[in-house]
Amino acid sequence: MDDRRYLNLDELLIWSDNPRHGLLENEAEEFTEEEAINILIDVVGTDKMYNLIADIFASKKLMGNVNPVVVWENDKYHVYDGNRRVSALKILKNPDTVEDIPLRNKIFNLIKDEDVSFADRVFVYITDKEEALEIMDKTHSGEQQGVGMISWEPYQRDISLNRRGKPLKYPYAFNVSQALKYNIRSFNTIHYTDLDRIFGSKVLREHFSLSEHDTDYTTKAAYIVGMLVKYKEKKRFNSFSRHFNITDSDINNGPMIEFCEWVKEQEQKKKNFYFKSCPVELYVDEQFSFELLQLQVLDSRKNEIPYDVETLNIKYISPNGIETDSIDMTEQGVWQVHLEFNSENHSEQITIKALQSPKIDFDSKKLFGEGNTIDLRKLIIRATDGHGRDRKDEVIIKAIRNGDIIRDIFTADNPIGTYQIAYSFQDITGAPHSVTKEIRIVDKSNPLLAENRNAPLLSYNGTCTLINISEVVNKLVSEINELPFENNICVITTSLRSLLELSFDELFFRRKIIFTVKNDLEKCIEEFKTFLLSSELSRICSQYSSDFPSFNNEKNRVEQIDPKNLASYLNLAAHKSTAAIDTTKVAEIARKSIAPILVYTSVILK
Repeated sequence: MDDRRYLNLDELLIWSDNPRHGLLENEAEEFTEEEAINILIDVVGTDKMYNLIADIFASKKLMGNVNPVVVWENDKYHVYDGNRRVSALKILKNPDTVEDIPLRNKIFNLIKDEDVSFADRVFVYITDKEEALEIMDKTHSGEQQGVGMISWEPYQRDISLNRRGKPLKYPYAFNVSQALKYNIRSFNTIHYTDLDRIFGSKVLREHFSLSEHDTDYTTKAAYIVGMLVKYKEKKRFNSFSRHFNITDSDINNGPMIEFCEWVKEQEQKKKNFYFKSCPVELYVDEQFSFELLQLQVLDSRKNEIPYDVETLNIKYISPNGIETDSIDMTEQGVWQVHLEFNSENHSEQITIKALQSPKIDFDSKKLFGEGNTIDLRKLIIRATDGHGRDRKDEVIIKAIRNGDIIRDIFTADNPIGTYQIAYSFQDITGAPHSVTKEIRIVDKSNPLLAENRNAPLLSYNGTCTLINISEVVNKLVSEINELPFENNICVITTSLRSLLELSFDELFFRRKIIFTVKNDLEKCIEEFKTFLLSSELSRICSQYSSDFPSFNNEKNRVEQIDPKNLASYLNLAAHKSTAAIDTTKVAEIARKSIAPILVYTSVILK
């Protein structure tokens, strides 16, 4: 069924079961194509992947003598050989696929505005799975600094041989890796070829009675690997390959014999019994029971030994050092419980804590524009009871005397004024706990009447700490905030336009927003507003909830930005020498529109 022809790039699917990923046959997972491409980048290395992308971009084609090998499976063309090259084409068409930010930026700088339509169609070799695997096995050699074919690692080659039913080169390492579900990063501890050398040792296999056919093979393999790591730390040798230089000759078996003897000594040093328990923390109003310790008694092979509490010798030591037969829950502090079982001893801690004061902590924000809906529950930062447990979802919210509230939402119909909102829940002790929060509804058309006039001009909720865009923008914000407002109104007014343009430049340069008409300020403001309201604002509020605790409030703030009026006033102030500058208007624009835009830009650029 072999065939050679052009296929559209979007018809080709990057192989998620690629041996380069280092996944064993019984643990291979189905990745999305984007995940498969990024795993491939991780395995190959960003430098080599970039070299290949740059080479293909320069020549505007793939190597003519080696076509990608694809197989028609499940109604799709799966790329078996040539995954790096086809991935490079897909990255050239959509660099945003790359998760590694430095690599993604290098690719954007490489492409710039040049045409990459050459990547739309790919000349491929179509065959069946058996031939595709055979081709892969024959062609993977010679790296050429990442431009050519990258040789498979030993474990990758064994994966391919195993799939084809061929003899493995490193069968012992393959069996261990398969049993322990190893992937590419697992061999940082013990190299794949070293695993084969060690687990193929006759001395080791006889000492541990090791056989791949035994049901406990996985447990034994994990134990041996763990002891090997401890042995290396103990002996401080540099590498397993040099220390265990094992051959068929008995002369070189000395290090392995020493290792096996060392393991034997460690086993002999073990105690007859082991104890496992959990420390207990209780409040004074709770009851202690022995079951809370979750005590387990284990033998030398870590098998659990059944026991009756009556067979244990139990002593409790109070925080004052007095031995008792039981815990007194009124005596706060750290108690010790001493246990004895068949002459083996064990101790655990029991902490008795005082009840905490129930509390509700709120976001400090209390000013809201008229016509806004407010999610009153989102104003709660935390609500904890006497046990320190979260009770936020159980808080009952009611308005005191006046205020229209529907299902914890302070409606937009509430007029300008001051409102008292009661937040309450029943504490763990049964006593009610209630806190009152004040919110003020102000005239949103003139925020200067409600906001702190002593706060810096370009501030967000009274501070400037969230503004961090670039060195130039940050310095300009700092200089504007330090200038006396009334005496420098012209300088400040013309600088506000520059701040917007510089911020939008930074968003455009870092490809966060692609503005359609870069020199049209009104259009840029409109596109920025649309970008926020589409989904970005929701993400910002979710990811930075401590800075933006109320999505509805932020949404109302963004919706009040008027691109046409804002751009019109800034253009007039910057380019008309006869323009009349309204100081109140400038202050309102700075606090109501410019500062929020700078804050949102800072968070988007994080």
